[in-house]
Amino acid sequence: MKIFKSLSLALGYFAYYGVLSLQFTYFPTYFLQVLKFSGAELGMIYSGIPVIGLIAHPFWGQIADNTHKTGKIIRWCSFLSLLTLLPLCLFQNFWTIAACFWMLSFFRSALPSLLDTLTITEFGMQKYSNIRMGGSAGYGFFAFLFPLFFTVNKIVPVLLGSLFLSWISTIFIGEEQGRASKEKNPVYFFSLIKIPAFVILISFSFFHWLSNMPYHLILDDHQSYMYVIKVTGYAVGIGIIAECLVMASAYKWLTKASPRFWLILAASITALRWALMSYPMEKGFFVALQLLHGFSFAVFFLTSVSYLMSFVPEYMRASGQAIFSGITFSGGTFLGALYTGFLLDLPGKGFLVFGVSAILSLLSVILALWIGKGDSMKKE
Repeated sequence: MKIFKSLSLALGYFAYYGVLSLQFTYFPTYFLQVLKFSGAELGMIYSGIPVIGLIAHPFWGQIADNTHKTGKIIRWCSFLSLLTLLPLCLFQNFWTIAACFWMLSFFRSALPSLLDTLTITEFGMQKYSNIRMGGSAGYGFFAFLFPLFFTVNKIVPVLLGSLFLSWISTIFIGEEQGRASKEKNPVYFFSLIKIPAFVILISFSFFHWLSNMPYHLILDDHQSYMYVIKVTGYAVGIGIIAECLVMASAYKWLTKASPRFWLILAASITALRWALMSYPMEKGFFVALQLLHGFSFAVFFLTSVSYLMSFVPEYMRASGQAIFSGITFSGGTFLGALYTGFLLDLPGKGFLVFGVSAILSLLSVILALWIGKGDSMKKE
């Protein structure tokens, strides 16, 4: 029974991140090349997604904490996600597409944090990284195979088919069991921000992800390989290999050092990668460099989740995960999209954005220094 539960959760991660890779890696090219959207229109769509996510994360997290029906929430949100994009089969005007993507964000943004809550509650941190690795595999699988078998103008039916598979994958996900309960609280956010470690962690993670936002743009819109989507697939694939290797061995290395050490390491490697990306480069080096992204993301994400679980009370776990994800990934993505778009329009072939991202990564290194030296991970 435990094996079936772990496989169903891994499949849920696989399908969710597979859809995400299509949505963020190849849809920008589809909008610009096929639908001829302007850069401003592209920015409106992708900056609106995280704004909606900032609302969706605490909304669904609060409901999950108060009802403990996390699995049911995941299934309904996955089904409604599929329905929100059906209009794309008939309409291709800007406002219809923008509205569909924003609605999709409301139903899908909180899914990974809800999956995290279920996985950690059922299996603890020891098994979490192995199950979560399904998401990394899904992201790489979809990103690598799409350009090999499809052209970018086929992205809409492929995405709809992927959303259908994503919904099917959630049917077998059960409900959480054994998590501590407490009297229902209308807003856990105000309780969480009273925890100093929580404020420090989300401040670090926000700026770290802010610096990572150009990741999707550099792969498909990097000035050296503009719109060469097979290079994008290779780059994502090589990064995912590194990410999976780190996640597969996470429990062996995660508790060997403090969260402070691992987060400083992740941010420092990210700064180095962005500094190198600020120059033109050969195709092989461009692809190989994404190994650093896979390594740094896996270390950052697993360390953050493990550290978060060490001080957030169990009865607020879904809210803690949701708010962490909302501020980090939605808030960071929103501001990251704005500064990336602005810098890409400035002189310098767009490479200025990577230099600024390196500076932002160094800022997150400084913020990580505020994490207590003696703080530890959650080990169960």
